[in-house]
Amino acid sequence: MLSIVKKTSNFLKRNRNTILVLSGTVGGLVYSVGYLKDMLVKMQESMEHDSWSKTNISERFERNLRDCKYTIQSLSSELNQKILSEIDVESLIEELKTISKTKKDQTIPQSSDSPNPSTGLEESISSEFSNQTFNTRSKLEVWEDIKIKSFTRAMVVAYSQVLLSVLVHCQLNIIGQQTYNDSITRKYDLSLYEQTEPQTPNSPSLGFNSDDQNFLILSWWFLNKGWKIVAQIVQQSVFDVLGRTPLKAKISYSKLGSIIAEINDSVLSKDITTSISDILLPRSITEYDDFLEANDLSIEFITTPKFQSMVAQFMDILESEALEKVFTIELAKITSVFVNSLRDIYPPPNPLNSSQQLGYNFNHSNENIITNVDASKSISDVESAVKEFENYAEPEPKVGLVKILPRIAKETQLMLFDLPNPYLESLCSSREMQALSASIYTAVYKD
Repeated sequence: MLSIVKKTSNFLKRNRNTILVLSGTVGGLVYSVGYLKDMLVKMQESMEHDSWSKTNISERFERNLRDCKYTIQSLSSELNQKILSEIDVESLIEELKTISKTKKDQTIPQSSDSPNPSTGLEESISSEFSNQTFNTRSKLEVWEDIKIKSFTRAMVVAYSQVLLSVLVHCQLNIIGQQTYNDSITRKYDLSLYEQTEPQTPNSPSLGFNSDDQNFLILSWWFLNKGWKIVAQIVQQSVFDVLGRTPLKAKISYSKLGSIIAEINDSVLSKDITTSISDILLPRSITEYDDFLEANDLSIEFITTPKFQSMVAQFMDILESEALEKVFTIELAKITSVFVNSLRDIYPPPNPLNSSQQLGYNFNHSNENIITNVDASKSISDVESAVKEFENYAEPEPKVGLVKILPRIAKETQLMLFDLPNPYLESLCSSREMQALSASIYTAVYKD
């Protein structure tokens, strides 16, 4: 027995270095296997986290865009009523009809079986203008008001729709961004943001908290005050462009588009893009006092760190070049839809839409320009072809300004109340607006 122990001891002494190396190697392998196992588990969790995050943020963002559309529709109804009430074209039409009716009663006896006058907006404007001779200053003033207010209301609606879309998309995506970050923090116990307030029953997990709600209530400013700033700027621009245009002027479709473009240029030249923050948000102490009083809030509601952070982020967005570009692009889109909607005022284009119908081939040199006219034809045939060409080449049709006004008033009503609304669809489906929303939703904002 002692011999076996002695032999074992001698073996260990002789191979001590080898045994130590083997032990270290085996220990290292065991540790490495454990480390790799932990790393694989962490990689799997990270991949699951990334996959969940991407799926979650995509679903949340799509839902947020739908919420933006529904919110714009809801707020538009309130805004539209205010615009119609403040820029009232229909009352001017009634006033003009009353003036004309009074004058007619004074000069023409009423017949008991005479037909009732037309009550249609378009017919009433056209007939009243064609029958009156501007003998009184009051009628001329009414017509001038109709001209200015018709264009002003249409353009105010266009600008207000764009600004309302900007307001809602920014607000909901700022809230959505913070809600998403909070959900990530709770699910994976991450410290994305330093907690400045303890969790309360009004935490984001239960929906909008009080700060979110108060931030959304800021839309009151634009719906009641801000849009009037837009109206003042637009009305001045409309007067600058159309003030000296006579009511009997004939305007082509291209000229009508140029008028709308000139009004836009005039509005933009008045630095409306740099005033967007003043239009969408209260800025001064007096303005905040009006906001608080109208919504029955106290100053404590708008001095919380989270509310101040959201407002500061909103201000940064409103003052960015990206938002200015998006605003300009969206305005161009919605005014383009408006101008295209007025195309049916004008008669259809001349059916002669190709050179072959006139006996001409413009693909040849000038020496052989008349190819389909036989040399033996009489002079009268050639003159007939020339007359036909003159009819084809005559300027585009024009329509009296007074006939355009009722169509503008009607289209404005459609802009406000038509469903489905092509103007709203144009704004909500805009790639530029969606890109702006995505940049807000995925940003990591730091004070």
